[in-house]
Amino acid sequence: MHILPFHLYHEVCFNISGRISLLNDPKISEVPLGALGRTVSGLHNYANFEPVACPASELCNVSGYQWVCTSCKTHDTMPGELTGAGWNRFNAAAVYNGFISVCLRADDFWLPQANHIFQRLNLNSQHEDYAFVHQVIFTLHIPAPTRPYPGGYLFACPAEHLRTDTASFALPRCPWFWSLDPSGISRLSRENAESLGFPMVQQNTDAFGRRWNTNVYDGLRTFHSAKGFDPYSQDLAKHLGCHLMELPGDKESLHAHVDVDDSLPEAEANDELDKDTKGAISQSSADSGHGGNRHRYW
Repeated sequence: MHILPFHLYHEVCFNISGRISLLNDPKISEVPLGALGRTVSGLHNYANFEPVACPASELCNVSGYQWVCTSCKTHDTMPGELTGAGWNRFNAAAVYNGFISVCLRADDFWLPQANHIFQRLNLNSQHEDYAFVHQVIFTLHIPAPTRPYPGGYLFACPAEHLRTDTASFALPRCPWFWSLDPSGISRLSRENAESLGFPMVQQNTDAFGRRWNTNVYDGLRTFHSAKGFDPYSQDLAKHLGCHLMELPGDKESLHAHVDVDDSLPEAEANDELDKDTKGAISQSSADSGHGGNRHRYW
């Protein structure tokens, strides 16, 4: 046990001992990726999912994630072409009767601090009722056109537009659009696209969680103690460079922000921003807007 490395023991627990649960619900719109939640009465869906702990800092840099097209007929996959604005472009003919998706994953930072969180929650049993949300998949289904259609392109939003909070993700109001222009500058409204013969895209969100029984957590506690770490602290998680988790009552999560010099008049401060930068910020905010009442869990 003393010579077994942490990553190997945790990998075995995560991939073999963990039981995969599909957490989905028709009302789901926002997923607390990396959160620990309780599944009520053994029903594994978001209508019965109650988050009790979440990452205390920004979970991951999703800018490197790309949408991938999968053919329903051949199951071949093809990544989209990145445009200058970060949108993923797909040739319309290549996506018909298929789907494009992007998958976000949370690293295994739960197991190194699991017993610490359970102690804080005063949980000594029924650990299998709690699931760690480790993956969310956003999918756009594109049906085959029912009549002749023009050549064109489907654009999917940058992955960063999916972030709604430190560790929460959701599809924005407009995650996709059709265009006859390969640059995507001239977007077709959904009404115009439909009138030209482009099919309506169907959106879907799926989240996946893993659960472990009490014996696994007992083994983790023994293993961590044998390695010289207090299993009821976050010392090991800090040692391994893991994201730390917190409870709802803990101090607010840290968020990235821009410091503004309050000594400058408002007009002068605005002049400090480059015009092109302000334009880019404005466009990005419009593209990544998350509006309406969301079915949130955090």
